[in-house]
Amino acid sequence: MAFKLKSGNKPSFKNMGSSPNSMRMTQDPRVNMGDRGMMTGNMKDKTMSTNYKDPYADALKNDPKLPEYIKKRKTLEKGSAEWNANQNKINKAYGKGPMRDQKVETKENDRKTVTVTDTPGVSTVTEKKKDNKEKKTTVDHIEGTVTTEKTKAGPDKQMGTDDDKKKTKKRKKFAETKFGKSKVGQVFVSKKNKKGGMNSTQPNA
Repeated sequence: MAFKLKSGNKPSFKNMGSSPNSMRMTQDPRVNMGDRGMMTGNMKDKTMSTNYKDPYADALKNDPKLPEYIKKRKTLEKGSAEWNANQNKINKAYGKGPMRDQKVETKENDRKTVTVTDTPGVSTVTEKKKDNKEKKTTVDHIEGTVTTEKTKAGPDKQMGTDDDKKKTKKRKKFAETKFGKSKVGQVFVSKKNKKGGMNSTQPNA
């Protein structure tokens, strides 16, 4: 004996188990819909979690020039020296990724050891070490500054102890002169003013 469905006001099979609220499309802008109108697990985790951080926004805070680097990258040949230097800036802003074409050169003798770490587009770091002294000079190509850190052993004559004496100075890479910030103009900046700090901009008379 065959069973027949009776017509009436009962909900259709298509709508059974659904309520008006569940059928309504959400207007919450935090909800990102997938290709088929379904919110994926990863999207839900990222958009709905209050702990989610935008990597690009964080990188932009580290270096406001990030959009310029990304735009410039499109005009350069991938793998070229200029592309690598530009990519290094991007990686530094994000705080991750390899530093391309980085070179480390060390020279030493009986008196001192000198190590130069050159990272194209980012920085050049020179470290000089003697028995009781250390000097680290960092040329920041992005900020356009030069930072010098000097460390000298204290009364115990031992480096790396609590009584070490440290001094740090920071200045502009290119001081402002009547010739601008060009390398030619730097010839007219006295050594005293070069070492005087970030405000040393007076040229020689």
